[in-house]
Amino acid sequence: MRRRPPPMRAADMPPDRLLAYLEADWLPLVDPSEYDPDRHRNITDGRHVGAPSLSQRQWCRSQAQRLWARARLDWLDQHGWPGGLDAIDLLRQSLETRRALRFPHNFPGQPGRGAIWPSNHEGETP
Repeated sequence: MRRRPPPMRAADMPPDRLLAYLEADWLPLVDPSEYDPDRHRNITDGRHVGAPSLSQRQWCRSQAQRLWARARLDWLDQHGWPGGLDAIDLLRQSLETRRALRFPHNFPGQPGRGAIWPSNHEGETP
């Protein structure tokens, strides 16, 4: 039998910015100068070739999402999470959020859309 988690005090509730991801809250915390395009290029004969597979804008967005996920886990370690969620639950939520941001039209809740994974990604720009 699973025990019910103790009730959370208002002081132990996470801040609103940890409950839902808003890019406007987290993107300013990312330093774009840390982006290295060579880390995202193919390597041939020990040399970087071609265009980066990840643009600076995509990298910054990804870093902002990682900062949000890390801050949620840090809050969990220090205070617990409402509803008795654990680290695995928070990581699942973070992954679902990243997928929803990348493919917003493929998630339930929008009319006519129900599949989580698209069958054809042509023409999409993540």
